[in-house]
Amino acid sequence: MTETLNNQKGFSVIKLTIYILILLAFYFAYLYVPVAIRYYDIKEAVSGAANRALTDKRDDLIRNEFSTRLKREHGLEIPPTALSIMREPSRSKVSAKLVYQEQIKYIPFDYIHTIDITAEHTAMGHYIAY
Repeated sequence: MTETLNNQKGFSVIKLTIYILILLAFYFAYLYVPVAIRYYDIKEAVSGAANRALTDKRDDLIRNEFSTRLKREHGLEIPPTALSIMREPSRSKVSAKLVYQEQIKYIPFDYIHTIDITAEHTAMGHYIAY
């Protein structure tokens, strides 16, 4: 009888493990949920804007057009200088890739997460972001 009373009053290993798991879940949610939301926002915006912006061959105009479309239509402020365009020769034509990289820094943990977005020409003539 006294053993059951002591176990009920005490702090068991199972409770401690559950509390630690709950704290870890909140910690990882704090780190990765904003990154995931930002990643999918940028990915959708990049896919839509790249289909319209990468038709021109002048890189400075592509960067400016792409940046203004993202700002006007999606509210994403990406400076044109942060975008880099790579052109690669393929069998039929020169395919274009538009690359954007963003770093998110978490102040209390001094943790930096990098988001890479690439809009690449597909076989069907569209640009998809990944």
